[in-house]
Amino acid sequence: DPDAALDVQGDILEDAPADVSEEEILEDADEEDVESEGELPVEPTADRVLFIGNSYTAVNTLHVIVSDLLVEAGHEGYTLDVTPGGYRLDQHADDADGSSGDTRLRDLLVTGEEAALGWDVVVLQQQSQVAGFPRTEPTWIAMQEGATTLRDLAMDAGADTVIFMTWGYRDGDGMNPTLYPDYPTMQDRLSDGYTDLASRLSTGGEPVFIAPAGESYRSISLEGDTTLFEGLYATDGSHPSIRGSYLAACTIFATITGTSPVGMTSGPTEIDATERLSIQETAAAVVFATDAPENWTR
Repeated sequence: DPDAALDVQGDILEDAPADVSEEEILEDADEEDVESEGELPVEPTADRVLFIGNSYTAVNTLHVIVSDLLVEAGHEGYTLDVTPGGYRLDQHADDADGSSGDTRLRDLLVTGEEAALGWDVVVLQQQSQVAGFPRTEPTWIAMQEGATTLRDLAMDAGADTVIFMTWGYRDGDGMNPTLYPDYPTMQDRLSDGYTDLASRLSTGGEPVFIAPAGESYRSISLEGDTTLFEGLYATDGSHPSIRGSYLAACTIFATITGTSPVGMTSGPTEIDATERLSIQETAAAVVFATDAPENWTR
């Protein structure tokens, strides 16, 4: 079985009647207001967001791009990230639960002033290959265990957990050519893996959400414009270009706020208004598709 033994490595880089008194009118209005307000949807709070990942999150300072979108939408938009190169969720879990001592992540999520203030959302980004591995692989098992620890610590800090679904490599993965021979196959496996992980983490507890950035990449791939698709990647065919990071940011914004990024003006200066709108529309179409899973939005 070619999937039984895999070469697992880090990221490549890493809207009154006249005889009714005014008092009665006001009383009725108050009662109606209470009833109608109870029917209004409540927009989830996304004032404080902590990103936990590796170079996929660090490149192009993704958390800052998301922060700018959040601020424009009226949230506080306070974001921080912890992103050592090539890091996996089990390694982050060791850093957060005290196994590795007094780390920056433990300070931010558990013991320090930022932890005491609490978080609204904790975004988890796994190493770029592991989510698509067979469920019996030690690295996949370790990912689930690490993500479970991080989910529990996020809940203790008052946060919802959001899994950052990453994308397949542009040309597949040469380290795992049987498992990931090309982009579509790799994206299929990664999407299935992240979906499975979120389901397992949601069992018997609070829901765990998915920001489907990888599916936003797939949407552009399916348009058939090779230049446009390849433009989402850095030269290594793995990490995101500034356009790829903006697509991921718009997807994450849509997931954690439940609102569309379409028409927003925030974005990297390297992306003009026309392209910015196109990227926003792609992210919104994916996250808010009629057949999208419920856990793609908070």
